[in-house]
Parts: sequence; C-alpha cells; structure tokens
Amino acid sequence: MAFTRQEKEQIVDQYREWIDKSKAVYYLSYNKMTMPVINDARAKLRESESEMHVVKNRLFTRCLEEKGYPFDPQNLGR
Repeated sequence: MAFTRQEKEQIVDQYREWIDKSKAVYYLSYNKMTMPVINDARAKLRESESEMHVVKNRLFTRCLEEKGYPFDPQNLGR
C-alpha cells in the first residue's frame, strides 16, 4: 500500500521528532534477524529508556540529510 503525500509528511515529522529528541541514532539492517532477537533487543532498549523503530529508508535518509547527517543505506553491512 502506497502512502499519500500527507501521510508521508506525517511520517517525516515523526522521524524529525525522534532525531531531535535523541542523544544518538543507530541505523541497522534487520533483514537477517529473527523476531525473538528483535523482541529481545527492544526489551533491552526499553530497560535503558531507549527506543527502536522500523523506518522507511528513503524518508528517514532525507530527514538525516536535512539535519546534516548524510547517510547512504546501501553501505549497511559493508
């Protein structure tokens, strides 16, 4: 299902808020992670009052670049 322009703007606003309130941002590829591993990571992050979010690469990359953090998701895992 494709997002409308308005929905994308709302998503980008949420990403901006997350970036603005974060002390650090880590970006990883989870394509080979199992759900138990992902759930365990989320639980451990909650213990330290941290969060984990699944984001749309293109929209999140635009937010990072807008904030002065150039990023190329193609370089993950290299």
